[in-house]
Amino acid sequence: MKANIYDNPLRRREMPKGEFKRPNGQVVSGYEHYSEYFFIDGFRDIITPDYNPETEELGLLEKIGDDIYYSIVPKDIPTEEEIAEKKLQGIKEQYEDHKQKGWDAYQEFRGKIVIDIENEVLTLEQAFHIEAVLSIAYNRISSTGDWKTAQFELSQVTPAGFVIPYYDLAMQEIALYITENYT
Repeated sequence: MKANIYDNPLRRREMPKGEFKRPNGQVVSGYEHYSEYFFIDGFRDIITPDYNPETEELGLLEKIGDDIYYSIVPKDIPTEEEIAEKKLQGIKEQYEDHKQKGWDAYQEFRGKIVIDIENEVLTLEQAFHIEAVLSIAYNRISSTGDWKTAQFELSQVTPAGFVIPYYDLAMQEIALYITENYT
C-alpha cells in the first residue's frame, strides 16, 4: 500500500492505473508503467514503525521528512478505578449465579423432604423441624449466593435425632459446591 505526500489529509491508496494528472499538471496515460514518476509525484511506501501491540496501536499517517509513517498511539488502558469496577461487576455476576444455584439446590432439597413425607419416612411436623434447622443455610444461599457464609452458619448448628442425616446431606452438598465453584 502507498500514500502520497501531496494528499491532505494523508491516506492509504493504490497506485494509480491508467490516466493520472501529475502535480505539475501533466496528464499521463498508462501511469503504472512510468515508475520513474512515482517518487517525484509524491508516492511513498507507508512505513510501519516498531510498536508494542499490547499497549499501542497504529494511528493516522504522518509525513516525517520525505517519508510517510503510521503514527503510534497508546491503546486505551483502563484506569485502576475501571479495573476495580470491572472486577466488582464480575463478582456481582458470580454471586448472582451462586444465588440462582442456591435457589435450585434449596428447591431440590425441599423436594427430597417432600418425597420422604410421601414415603412416610418423615412426618409433616418433622419436615417443618428439618426445614427450620437447615433454613439458616438455604435461606443464605438462595438470597445472597454466599455459600461459604451458609456453610459457616450451618456449622454452628448442632443437629439432633432425625435431623442429622438431612444436616449431613446439606453440609456435603454445600461443601461440594464450594469445592467445585470457588477458587
